[in-house]
Amino acid sequence: LVSPITSNPVYGQGQEPRDGLEGHSRISVVHGDVVIQPSTSGNTLEAMQNMPIMTGDRLAAGEDGAVEFNLGNGNCGWIWFESKLEFSELSINGNGDQVSDMRLWYGALALRSGNPGHVNQQVSVSDQNLSVVLGADSLVRFTMDSNLTSFYITVIQGSATLLVDGREDIIRPNESANVLIGSGVYNRIPALRSDDFDEWYQERD
Repeated sequence: LVSPITSNPVYGQGQEPRDGLEGHSRISVVHGDVVIQPSTSGNTLEAMQNMPIMTGDRLAAGEDGAVEFNLGNGNCGWIWFESKLEFSELSINGNGDQVSDMRLWYGALALRSGNPGHVNQQVSVSDQNLSVVLGADSLVRFTMDSNLTSFYITVIQGSATLLVDGREDIIRPNESANVLIGSGVYNRIPALRSDDFDEWYQERD
C-alpha cells in the first residue's frame, strides 16, 4: 500500500469521456518507457500524449521513463524512474468539491496543486490509515522506500496536511515526514532531496 491521491480514472480507446473530472484528466508529457493499464480492460498499453485518465487506471514508468499528467481540476503530477501510480478517484462530490485521489504502489510521485483561488477542490494521497491533503498552490513529493514498508512526504512549496485517526498535522517547506505504511505512524525529519525530480521539474518550468 502506498499513497493515494484523489482521482478516478477508467477509460478505453474510443470510449467517450464521462461527466465530472473523468475524461478531463490526461497524460500531457511522456519520456521513455511509460505504460497505462485502463481499469476497463486490464490490458497494458503504451502511454501517449493526450490519452485520457479515468478512475482505476494505473500508470507505470520504466527504468528510463517519466510521465506528466494533468488532472481535470487544474492540478498536475509526475511519476518517474520505476514508479507505479493508481488513480483511485476522479470525481465531484455531493458538495460540488472536485476530488483527486491516488495510490502510489512503488517509486516516486510529485503533485502540484493549481487554481489557488478555487477553494472547492481536494488533492490527496492516502494509505489505509492516513491521508495527505495538499494545500493551495503547493508542490509535494512522495517517495516509497525500496522495501515498500514506508514512504516519505516532502513539501517543496506550500503545505501538506496529514490526517491520521482524526488528527491533523501540517508539514511545511523544508520538512519531510516518514510514514510507516498501514499503521498511520510517522516521524518528522529534515527535508529529503531528490536531484532527479528537481532536474525534471526545472526543465518543465
